[in-house]
Amino acid sequence: MRSFSVITMFLASTLMLHAQSFKVEVSTGTTADGQTLVMKPSNHAQLPSLSEAVVKKGKCVLKGKLPANDTVCVELSVKDTYGYTNIVIAPGDELKASCQLEMSGKGRNDVPIYHFKDFKVENSPLTEKFQSILLDYNRLRDQFSQRRQKISKYSQAVLDEVTKANKENNLRRVGELYKTPDYRVYALADSVYYRDFTNQSQQLLLKHGDGCWGPMMMVRFYNFLTPKERLVFDQFSDQAKNSYHGQLAAAELYPGGQAGQMARPFTITDSQGKKISLSEFRKGKKYLLLDFWASWCVPCRREIPNVKKQYELYKDKGFEVVSISIDKDANAWKKALDQEKLPWPNFLDNGEVADIYNVKAIPAMFLMDANGKLIATGEDARGQKLAAKLAELLK
Repeated sequence: MRSFSVITMFLASTLMLHAQSFKVEVSTGTTADGQTLVMKPSNHAQLPSLSEAVVKKGKCVLKGKLPANDTVCVELSVKDTYGYTNIVIAPGDELKASCQLEMSGKGRNDVPIYHFKDFKVENSPLTEKFQSILLDYNRLRDQFSQRRQKISKYSQAVLDEVTKANKENNLRRVGELYKTPDYRVYALADSVYYRDFTNQSQQLLLKHGDGCWGPMMMVRFYNFLTPKERLVFDQFSDQAKNSYHGQLAAAELYPGGQAGQMARPFTITDSQGKKISLSEFRKGKKYLLLDFWASWCVPCRREIPNVKKQYELYKDKGFEVVSISIDKDANAWKKALDQEKLPWPNFLDNGEVADIYNVKAIPAMFLMDANGKLIATGEDARGQKLAAKLAELLK
């Protein structure tokens, strides 16, 4: 179970203002009697359930409000178990679904796994289209899976040796095996496999990138989204990006927001107990760099000399930096401050500000203007890109 982030709850509560009703009658077979079916939006974050209902005499009715006045893909599952199936619902839909709900085994910690056998939804062209796109993806995945099996088969001997050396914690032997011709051939073939599969799955997403389907299927295809998927998302239409699933994908791809959006306001408490808001930090400044870091984060500390250099170049031209540490150990944070001697405002976060900016990994940096409009985020606000952007802005 993953806890809600502040930004996820904010997004969910905002979209709920435009909620529309739905109703889905599900026939499961009497073997499922007593089980509670749950319906929730399909997304990588743990969003609130939209409806729950207990199966009685092989049937139950799930009804409630969709989280947006938009087409939404939902996951139907048995409460507190593994396994689910999808339905795509539009505002006002009243649907009928049927399946044979079967427990197919047990997963981690002996949690049951349920299978929705022969799942069908009557008169739902949206669900049919979803299933059609998913079928295309599964065919592509199976095709490449067979290709990868052939690669592994031809390289099985060296892979077995690598596995054995790893089990024995023989790192020297692992290093030697990595340098062998057999392993190099395998590594090259495997990298080509991943490249080709990635390219073709991305093309499938872009084929459906003009409506809600691109971001909806992106969430379904991937277990989580990384900055690499931004290349595809950025090519979606505005309609796709502004769709319900488009907004959820954007929140994951661009934690804290993206260039052109407004920075999220916050208030933080300094070591003297004084509360300071983001708007106060921006007063009298032209540009502000918000930097999330920690004493234990090696990449964060490697970036510090670059930020110091930019600060010295532009502090008298209206450039400010505010660093917020997510350290859990206050002493470690103070020790790092003594070592780094950061000449700008520094704060230890209790988690609230990092949650507002949906910080999942550090360093996380956000460059904004005097009005709080984001100019660059993530890698675009670090290293040479930060230097180039500041040189452009503060000539």
